[in-house]
Amino acid sequence: MRKNRNKLYSFLVLVVFCFSIALVIAQNVNKHEEKNILVLQSYHQGLEWTDNISAGIQSVFKDRTDVNLLFEYLDTKRNYSPEYFEALKVMYKAKALQNPYKVIIACDNAAFDFMRMNSDEYYPGVPVVYCGVNNLDIEVLKNVPHFYGYDEKVNYKQTIASIQKIFPNRKNILIINDSTTTGNAIRKELDKVLPDFKELNFEIFSEFTISDIKEKVSSLDDSYAIYLLVINRDKNGEFISYKKGITAIHEVSDVPIFGSWDFYENKGLFGGKITRGFDQGQHAAHMAEAIMKKDVTEYISQINTVINNYVFDYREMLRFDISLDQLPENSLIINQPEKNANLLQAIIIAMIILLVIVIFLTLRLNYKRKRAIELQDLVDEKTEILLRMNLSLKEINTKKDRFLSIMSHDLRGPFSSILGFTTMLNDDFESLDSQDKKQFIAKINSGLKSTYKLIEDLLSWSYAQSGSVEFKPQRENISLITKEIIEVLDFSAGQKSITIINRIPDLVFVTADKNMISTIIRNLINNAIKFTPRKGIIEVDIEDRSNKNNKQCLAFSVKDNGVGIPFEIQSKLFDIGEVISTNGTDNESGTGLGLILCKEFVDKHNGKIWVESEINRGSKFVFTLPVI
Repeated sequence: MRKNRNKLYSFLVLVVFCFSIALVIAQNVNKHEEKNILVLQSYHQGLEWTDNISAGIQSVFKDRTDVNLLFEYLDTKRNYSPEYFEALKVMYKAKALQNPYKVIIACDNAAFDFMRMNSDEYYPGVPVVYCGVNNLDIEVLKNVPHFYGYDEKVNYKQTIASIQKIFPNRKNILIINDSTTTGNAIRKELDKVLPDFKELNFEIFSEFTISDIKEKVSSLDDSYAIYLLVINRDKNGEFISYKKGITAIHEVSDVPIFGSWDFYENKGLFGGKITRGFDQGQHAAHMAEAIMKKDVTEYISQINTVINNYVFDYREMLRFDISLDQLPENSLIINQPEKNANLLQAIIIAMIILLVIVIFLTLRLNYKRKRAIELQDLVDEKTEILLRMNLSLKEINTKKDRFLSIMSHDLRGPFSSILGFTTMLNDDFESLDSQDKKQFIAKINSGLKSTYKLIEDLLSWSYAQSGSVEFKPQRENISLITKEIIEVLDFSAGQKSITIINRIPDLVFVTADKNMISTIIRNLINNAIKFTPRKGIIEVDIEDRSNKNNKQCLAFSVKDNGVGIPFEIQSKLFDIGEVISTNGTDNESGTGLGLILCKEFVDKHNGKIWVESEINRGSKFVFTLPVI
């Protein structure tokens, strides 16, 4: 009996042990469940633009062992007949049954259109992230609410402007652009831009063979520059690779060749405002990763833009005798030769040794005279610094004296009013009726609120002045910050029936201190609500622009249709010596310190803040953040 009982215990222990192992394995399997991503490319493998997009996608997932990237190629540069597209539909409908996908990445227009027409049938419920799409119609996205991504925003205008800046004497621009679907779409965009350059002559070359192009380019004189767009098919329908096209042009060209895409780089392209396939793929992959990790589609805009950069080839710059200072600000230079580090190091060491010898001999021969001169120079320098500091301190003290005078006056007013009403209540409480008492208490409450707001703003300003506020810039989503602030202030706006329109895309990242940026945005929107009449409109927006030094920055703006600001007051709004407090359209009180605090925080980010306003036509407050 005992022997049977022991066997039973042993069997139960074995069952529990096996069950535990099975449970651990099941949990491990679930933990490492593989996720499939379909990458649908419009063109063929080996086409540089396509391969660059693929490389950008792979860079995001290279360390993700739980993600399978499955690449498919529609090959529409070389195959474009209706029969071919029908065959694709049949093939991909059959393939859709084989692999479940978490996300689909559609690259370029052909893949975008294919998924737009077939994704609901072939891949129901699967979000689609697109990139590299030209001339995207926002209306189209309304029919595919599960589509999110990046359009291929090519800046033709800035490339033409760079030709004009670098080669001001070349007034004739030969634009080479084929008549494919992509080429025709580009032509429509060009037609919007070319009228802005009335001083230039444009010649568009669209129907050609390679021989035609070479003959045309070889005849150009030094009044020309070339703007090379797409040349994927000639007038006979023959496919032309990017490499073959630009190589043929560069072989016979005596004029600079500009372009807008990275697949022409290192093949004779001088440069331009370049759209990079790698960046398009990388941004799309990050968005797909975010969607897989956590469903964030409700916070993502359906259409977004990748910021492009000026890129120029150093070899072509030498060929046309162009220096770095002739290029647009913040340009990237490729193929710049590396200096001989060893030779340079040897020269520097030799110069240092010679310099030490010369200094030693000079000090030894002229020690007393040189020492006296150095001391005198040091005294003069320190005296000049002290004089400048003294003048600066006097100016600061004058402004702060005026500031404290204004603040004391603003504090004295509400306190005098509060003391007056409390005295009346104290002396005549029994004789006053209930209505008068309520009125006095309401005015006391209003005075206390005004005084509290003033003291609160004074404390915030004093913290900023004393350096107690720590400046911690880091990568932040300014779209999310703005959305949260608008949600908080929406109640105040609603009390005046004011509509706040947020035009900021969902994924805009900046390097900034979150608390300071929140304070700036909150103050600007609060002021807009204060000075906007009932049923007014406030617009919040952000855009890329260049500052006065042609450096890229992001400009955040808050625009209202309120009462406006007189011109003579606008320059004083951010000056501590000119604190200006004005009641709002519903007699809301203010302290005048909010905009001064905004300027303090914007200055810490090396940005600028200003106002654009007209009486009775509203105001637009703008501040910039440099792109880092």
